[in-house]
Amino acid sequence: FNVAQDLMDGLTTLSLGYSAGHDVVLRNTDATFVRNIDRYQYRLGLSQVITRSLIMSLNYEIIADDGYLNNPYRSALVLGSAVPENYPLTRDSHALTMKLRKGLDLFDKQELRSALQFDYRLFWDTWDISANTLEVGYHQYFGKRLMADLHYRYYSQDKAVFYSDNFPGEFLYMARDKELSTFTDHSLGFKVSYRWVDRGSFKFSQSFAYDYLKFKYDDFTDLRTGEPYSF
Repeated sequence: FNVAQDLMDGLTTLSLGYSAGHDVVLRNTDATFVRNIDRYQYRLGLSQVITRSLIMSLNYEIIADDGYLNNPYRSALVLGSAVPENYPLTRDSHALTMKLRKGLDLFDKQELRSALQFDYRLFWDTWDISANTLEVGYHQYFGKRLMADLHYRYYSQDKAVFYSDNFPGEFLYMARDKELSTFTDHSLGFKVSYRWVDRGSFKFSQSFAYDYLKFKYDDFTDLRTGEPYSF
């Protein structure tokens, strides 16, 4: 459910949103294994036209998870021995995002045919995970039909409070999911789109995109090599 309201002659837009979901978790090695997850998401957004060529938006999001939140197949390590993972039954996540779009007239002084993108996202949750995401991009039209995008994304994350690569003993909550560990990732990519048909409400276009991603984990070991995992 989403609601948006324009203010200040359309220069400001306020939005509210709510989502609810229900998941059922099964395990194919055990027909009696049935667990549930309830998810609730709340969104608040503000978009502002600052100048003719500059737009800014701020978005705040809360996600509340309740239920079986870990993987039914994955194991943690205690002094090198595998034991089932166990997660808390609740998780509250928060995300604050700022987005800027700046129009440019580098190749056409009569019209804005290119734009710069800057996005920053701050994330934190009740599992003691904190993360930062930075994304920058450049978008350029060539004529009326061809558009090219170039973008870079950086992400860094601190580990969950109950994560360990190899626990020194057994605890109530234990996880060895690399997505809950300390890691960084980089992404560099481009996209080219061409609009073949543009006739009123009928449009047809094709695009090609390529992204190179690199992940590096600080405290998650590749058991095959004994070294920190990366790909």
